[in-house]
Amino acid sequence: MFKFIKKKQTNSNQKNPEQANSNQTNLQQGPMRTDSSQTNLDHTDLDHTDLDHTDLDHTDLNEPSLNRKPYNVRGGNHPEKDSAFWTNRTKLILASYAGLIIILVAVLMLRTLPAKEPSAERTYFLHNEFENVHEAALNSSLYQAVGQSIEELPFPLTIEGFAADDQRLLVYYSMGGDSQIYGMQLLDEQGEVVPAMSSYSNVHLQQKQSDIDVADFHLSSNETMPEQVLLRIDLPELAEPFDIRLKIDPQPFQGTREELAVNQAVETDGQTILVSKAIITPLQTTLVTEYAADNSKEINGLIDLKLTDGQGREHYSFGSVGSLTGVMEHFFQGYFTSHLEKLSVSWAGIQATEKNQHIVVDLKRQRLLQAPDERLALHDVRTIGDEWKLSFRLSELNERERQRTYTLIGSNFRDGAGEEYSLSEQAGVSSTFNNGRNELVVQFTLPNEEYEQPLTFQVQDYPGFVTDPVELELK
Repeated sequence: MFKFIKKKQTNSNQKNPEQANSNQTNLQQGPMRTDSSQTNLDHTDLDHTDLDHTDLDHTDLNEPSLNRKPYNVRGGNHPEKDSAFWTNRTKLILASYAGLIIILVAVLMLRTLPAKEPSAERTYFLHNEFENVHEAALNSSLYQAVGQSIEELPFPLTIEGFAADDQRLLVYYSMGGDSQIYGMQLLDEQGEVVPAMSSYSNVHLQQKQSDIDVADFHLSSNETMPEQVLLRIDLPELAEPFDIRLKIDPQPFQGTREELAVNQAVETDGQTILVSKAIITPLQTTLVTEYAADNSKEINGLIDLKLTDGQGREHYSFGSVGSLTGVMEHFFQGYFTSHLEKLSVSWAGIQATEKNQHIVVDLKRQRLLQAPDERLALHDVRTIGDEWKLSFRLSELNERERQRTYTLIGSNFRDGAGEEYSLSEQAGVSSTFNNGRNELVVQFTLPNEEYEQPLTFQVQDYPGFVTDPVELELK
């Protein structure tokens, strides 16, 4: 017996190809905030629907009619188990001509390739044995080879393989043509979104002297990696996203998670920061902090945040996510070591915004009525379909302030009558930096409604920093 996944039919909006980005980061959990000094979030999460699981009669996956040409990838080591099971969602193509509706269903079945002998593979490595976490992952027992292509798509898409531990999933793939991925989500077997920060980018492999695309999922510190996940991929060429099922073998990373209870409060520029805990796994280290609710400033990031072990190895944070309550999770590359005798965290200062500041705009007159300072100007106001596009220009940024982007506001705003609204879920806030002009353009997308003017936005993320070094011993 085997299963394929059939998506309930939904209406999908036409996508604008200009929105595609080959290096994006998304959040997959509830109300969140990000440290945009580490990551630039241009897109919000995709909607998802429940999945129906349908059993089929037994089918021989070796049947010649499938005509599968496996794309061999090194690194897998569990031939007795299915390292990945692929499915493609039912694709629905609507043709309006003469009221004709054509439904095209494609079910893709991919099998696991024979894997390498496990004797030469390890979960842990020595210092500087590999160039980066991807080199180490591909040569470790955490890696499971797939090497299968979906040729029924308008372009070739090949999943080379994936590496996983208790907190992180790296999916390596290659794409043909000029297609770009709009978004990815990680779901469990029941179709529920797994809370995680996700990104996709291109990385260089020094050993192979080649580049490869990778989808990177960092789970929330309270989550553990499911044994089966669905990778939901959204492509501009398809009317609906499709899913790939990955079966993750947990045996290689069993017993590799180390959790340090820290619970120490430190003060930076009069602002209290609680360092709660650190979670160490081979592929990443997660540091959990909390900002005191009575702080006078909104802390948006820790400058030059890094971990240092007893051998002097340093890992800088490459991304942070958190809730509106002030709990933040900061991600670092993994140490790929079985034990760290010493570990400390340090930062050079904080990026912070004074609380209780507002941006006030009159949409009808296209005027900026209130701003934190003179560096912010109204850039453009227009309506496109069922949305307002409202953009601001932020200029005169110093060298430190230019090292990151800014979202300026939170997710809610009030109209002139005091009614509260939310930004459009699908677009939210995007930021684009122009180095030549030393300015940042930040665009908000609002539902196109008849708002009582003016609109008031609470400032949450605005340029400002304080240098005040802190170092704290974790173990």
